[in-house]
Amino acid sequence: MEGSLGFHFLTFLIIPLPNFFIFCTGHTDSEVRCIDTERRALLTFKQDLIDPSNRLSSWTVDGDCCHWVGVVCHNLTAHIHQLHLRSFPPVWDDSMTDEQYRAQDEAYERSKFGGKLNPSLLDLKHLNYFDLSFNNFSASPIPEFLGSMKSLTSLNLSNAGFVGRIPHQLGNLSNLLYLNLGSDDFSGLYVNNLRWLSGLPLLQHLAMSYVNLSKASDWLRVTDTLPSLFELRLSDCQLPFIPPTPTVNFSSLLTLDLSWNQFDNTLIPSWIFGLRNLVSLDLSGNNFQGPIPVDLQNTTSLRHLDLSGSNFNSSIPNWLYSFSRLEFLLLSSNNLRGTISSAIGNLTSAISIDLSFNELGGKLPRSLGSLCNLREIRLSFNKWSQEISEILESLSGCLSDRLEVLGLSDSQLHGHLKDELGLFKNLSKLYLQNNSISGPLPLSLGNLSSLTYLYLSDNQLEGTLPLSLGSLSSLIYLILSNNLFNGTVPQNFGQLSKLQVLHIESNMLEGVVSKSHFSNLTRLVAFSASGNRLTLNVSHDWTPPFQLFTLSLRSWNLGPEFPLWLCSQRILFYLDISSTQISDVIPPSFWNLSSQFSYLNLSHNQINGEIPNNPSILSTSIIDLSSNHFKGSLPYISSSVIVLDLSDNSFSKSISSFLCFKMNDSKSIGYLNLEKNNLSGKIPDCWMKWNSLVVLNLANNNFSGNFPASIGSLTLLKSLHLYNNKFSGNLPSSLRNCENLVIIDVAKNEFVGSIPSWIGHRFSSLMILILHSNNFHGHIPKELCALTSLQILDLSHNKLSGGIPGCVKNFSAMATKNNSNLDMSFIGSNEFRGETLLLESELLSFNASDFIGNKLCGLPLSNNCTINDVNPDKENKGSEHNGGLEVDWFFVSMALGFVVGFWGVCGPLLLNKQWRIMYFQFLYHMGYKLKSLVLLGILISYELSVHSAILVENFSNIILKMNMKLATCKSSSIVSSGILSPTCKNVSYMKILMCRENQTINSSPLLSKENDSLVLVSHLSSLQYFYASGVNFQREKEKSFSQGMAKSLGCFSNNDSTSNFLDSPMREKRCYTRPRRGSYQLPSFSTTTS
Repeated sequence: MEGSLGFHFLTFLIIPLPNFFIFCTGHTDSEVRCIDTERRALLTFKQDLIDPSNRLSSWTVDGDCCHWVGVVCHNLTAHIHQLHLRSFPPVWDDSMTDEQYRAQDEAYERSKFGGKLNPSLLDLKHLNYFDLSFNNFSASPIPEFLGSMKSLTSLNLSNAGFVGRIPHQLGNLSNLLYLNLGSDDFSGLYVNNLRWLSGLPLLQHLAMSYVNLSKASDWLRVTDTLPSLFELRLSDCQLPFIPPTPTVNFSSLLTLDLSWNQFDNTLIPSWIFGLRNLVSLDLSGNNFQGPIPVDLQNTTSLRHLDLSGSNFNSSIPNWLYSFSRLEFLLLSSNNLRGTISSAIGNLTSAISIDLSFNELGGKLPRSLGSLCNLREIRLSFNKWSQEISEILESLSGCLSDRLEVLGLSDSQLHGHLKDELGLFKNLSKLYLQNNSISGPLPLSLGNLSSLTYLYLSDNQLEGTLPLSLGSLSSLIYLILSNNLFNGTVPQNFGQLSKLQVLHIESNMLEGVVSKSHFSNLTRLVAFSASGNRLTLNVSHDWTPPFQLFTLSLRSWNLGPEFPLWLCSQRILFYLDISSTQISDVIPPSFWNLSSQFSYLNLSHNQINGEIPNNPSILSTSIIDLSSNHFKGSLPYISSSVIVLDLSDNSFSKSISSFLCFKMNDSKSIGYLNLEKNNLSGKIPDCWMKWNSLVVLNLANNNFSGNFPASIGSLTLLKSLHLYNNKFSGNLPSSLRNCENLVIIDVAKNEFVGSIPSWIGHRFSSLMILILHSNNFHGHIPKELCALTSLQILDLSHNKLSGGIPGCVKNFSAMATKNNSNLDMSFIGSNEFRGETLLLESELLSFNASDFIGNKLCGLPLSNNCTINDVNPDKENKGSEHNGGLEVDWFFVSMALGFVVGFWGVCGPLLLNKQWRIMYFQFLYHMGYKLKSLVLLGILISYELSVHSAILVENFSNIILKMNMKLATCKSSSIVSSGILSPTCKNVSYMKILMCRENQTINSSPLLSKENDSLVLVSHLSSLQYFYASGVNFQREKEKSFSQGMAKSLGCFSNNDSTSNFLDSPMREKRCYTRPRRGSYQLPSFSTTTS
């Protein structure tokens, strides 16, 4: 925009100032009358023009052409020498409303000239200025006869809508000083070479932006032959590269714009840095890389430097800060890193600095605040990691009265906004969104009387909305969404008469909003306040003072009646009033209005009634009417609908009329959700015109019959949900054409046949396959193992048989430990046989319950596999799974660790009685107050070699099958090992081995020990949930417990005193008989101990 303004300014420089008034009015003070031949030429020219607004009504047969609109005659000769026929597009002003701008834009469109240019213009022999810019000569080429108007010095055809090849005859205009064929947007003009420019030796200003010059490889060579060229603008011309010419001749060049060409060059050619007179250089939007070139420091005359939108990845060089004439420094959207040097204070002429969208960090230098000419500072999307108050304080010097734009959004700022903010009284635009700024808004914010744009969204601002916000009378955009504001909405918001956009969604606001909050918001076009607990309290016949484009009031209380004031919004195209407690019928006037919507969300209400069966009503691009009480048949929809969600309603009857409506029209819909209705019947074979579908959800209905083969037409389909219906027959083979499927859920139907093998071949992106609760039979096809992206596989509750393919281990995504989306109920309730084939990593995701209803073995199941189990059929033999026993080094290492732990800690106590006695005395006085972890097996003696295999087997079963909760039972004199003590209360779910004198256990012992040791553990595989809670007993309870325990063990006669039982570890001698050396006798006890 700045460049184009400068360009138009230079245009005025070549026009004599005395004629300025004439340009505007077309009149002159002289009494001369136009020449008749020239008047007739203009009338003929007018006949071929299209003038929709009748701008040339003054061009009449008997009129004086020197007084016609747009015509300027020479004040002496009366010859026509200027034609001003440009149209004037609207120029956006912050004070304008969208409606005002739209009205101006519509007036501009009506004022454009069209048609074609008549060669009668050749009779204007003295015409030197011709301006047809900003018109609409679409589908017309630039006429070749213009090249014969050799008196022309200025020709402006920019934005005029001409298309086709630029005629080389324009090279005959040897007197031309100014040529503008460019555009502000896509142009249909092109040229294969620029040789014809060589015929314009006097050319000073050349603009061809958006002209296709992709084949004009001679562009630099030709323009270099124009010695008088001051300005060259070739922006967005699809130039493939900049030739590396050593030197150039147009040393007089002041302005060079080569922006947005995406050159193949990665470095800026050196010849550009030789243009020492350059005042404006724009190379933005190209692919230049590396550091900012050091040779750029030669162009010290620069006032405008734009290198934005490239890939420069260095720090900002210090020499750049020495450009004392630089007014505009634009380096946004690069990969610049490092910090901003304090030397930036040397840019004393700077008006605008834009360093946004980079990787800059550190703290902003205080010298930035000394640039008293600055009007704009744009530093958003960097990593300043600084307190916002510190930045504002550093800028509050001479800038406080001048700064107009401050952009610091997405900059990792924190801290609170303080009263320094109120010092920037000329601030017009403040962007602080997407930071971590917290605390309340300062009251001084109300001092920013010039503020038009205030963006504070996505922070952690809290407290109530200050009343001072209502005094910002210039506000146009007020964006406060996604914060922690609470309290009510200030009523004086209704006085912000210029406000156009108000976003306060996703806060914690509550209370009542009345019509007073909107009293003067006549320019409001966008209102978003969703995610608050607000109630709208207006009269039934309230008519808002605004006309909205967008309205979002999700989670408000608008009900129970439907808000009729919505029907007054004639330009509304985005509406979200979901979850607003409406339980009414939608009036017909609203359905008639809905055809203008692009987005309509009425979901999660209790709206009832039927939807009119008129496709023009449901022509909105995105429609969400889910979770309501709509009933009747499904409505017809327009082919323009893209998203339709009618789930969780009460629609009934058949789907046929809905699906097969206007079969000749292709549908644009990509998302269709009809889940959880009462739809029934067969699905018609009408999917051919629904081939844009990406998501199809028909789950939880009563559909029946075979699914039609035309489903194969949905080649873009990624998600298919047919869950909980009554579909029958085989899965349609045409489904294999839907190769993009990621989710297939056909559970709870009546599908039969075998699982198609093509699922594994065709669906390489499949992540979820749910086939449970059908009537599939046969084996699991090995081809499923090709689904390496699969995360959820559910084949349960079918009639599948055979073994599980060994290649199930290929499901790498399913076995990932960190995958929280897994569902492993994948083979239950079938007739599988053989081994589960699970790896150690997969055990973390599977439970034994996942395999219920089959005849499988192996982990995580308790039953181990025999050779016959491992190989139930041939498919499990061979290289996929050998079925032999494998040494599990995890458990071997655990067993060895057990041995080392025992002999290192407990061994010395067992070998030295005196140490043992002292140890248990210490435990008695200190240990009973603490919980501690007890070892499951205390005694693993040197006989481990005899029973190690049994130990490993049973121990592994414990580890894999139990959640073992252990607690320490204090030492006592009941057993010398100290495993069981009176404080072991509630010893449940445990079978205990205790000592009875002179008895041996009948079952095969697992462990025995000599030297005052005792076997504590019986068959470990039967031990479940060993839990002993170490509760501190009162002394009387301890005594009572110990007496009862001692008697039950048969360690004392009825006359024995037990009063000192706990205090006498030596009493252990009476609890068991020392076995003879070499024997393996164990003290025996009843295994039915409760």
